[in-house]
Amino acid sequence: MKKNPDNSADNFTIKDLPLQERPRERLIKYGSGYLSNSEILAIILRSGSKGETVIALAQRLLKTFGSLNELMEASYQELIAVKGIGAAKACNLIACFEVAKRSNLELKGNELKRLSRSAINSSEDCILTLREWIQDYTVEQYFVLLMDVRNRVIGVEKVSSGILTASLVHPRETFYNAIKKKAAKIIIAHNHPSGDVSPSDEDIKITKRIAESGVLLGITVLDHLIVTKTSYFSFKDQGLI
Repeated sequence: MKKNPDNSADNFTIKDLPLQERPRERLIKYGSGYLSNSEILAIILRSGSKGETVIALAQRLLKTFGSLNELMEASYQELIAVKGIGAAKACNLIACFEVAKRSNLELKGNELKRLSRSAINSSEDCILTLREWIQDYTVEQYFVLLMDVRNRVIGVEKVSSGILTASLVHPRETFYNAIKKKAAKIIIAHNHPSGDVSPSDEDIKITKRIAESGVLLGITVLDHLIVTKTSYFSFKDQGLI
């Protein structure tokens, strides 16, 4: 019978670490915000692999996927393909990440309710909320902010994922939920994972096409925002829409 790497007697557990280096004890003493990503993961993993401490396994796991965000999107099959990650560890990770994702959705829902009570009159009014929705993705995400006649937010919809092209960002998908929810106005937005907010030629073409389609449909396209973690670009502010 194949030995489960999660249960090997040779695995290092958190208890094998010196007391002052144990993530669980550090969390109790200093709080979760004091711990590194690898220490938080070590608490979830509980034990290392053969010849490897749980901290080292957590660090290798992060290095394998490149970032915490990428790790959170990993599938069960991708996780168990990593040496030292068996079924139990993979399920623990996926369950913890799912709790975090659901909590984030609740927070976004609460933010949407807050926005619906006030009008969006400038790029600054909505950029903080839009950044929370799309800044952490590692590939481009295209969102549409739906508003009523008073510029109050009535919905935020993700339209597509991947590098934006005219074929990927079609007016049909862009305006589908706007028509369904009887939106009077929209703001379109997408992220640039590279951190560069400069619009590409394709971004400019897409913006023009969506704005022209909005005129035909009677739905005003107020702006197109390109969002990064630290900055943003507004087509309206720059006179491009």
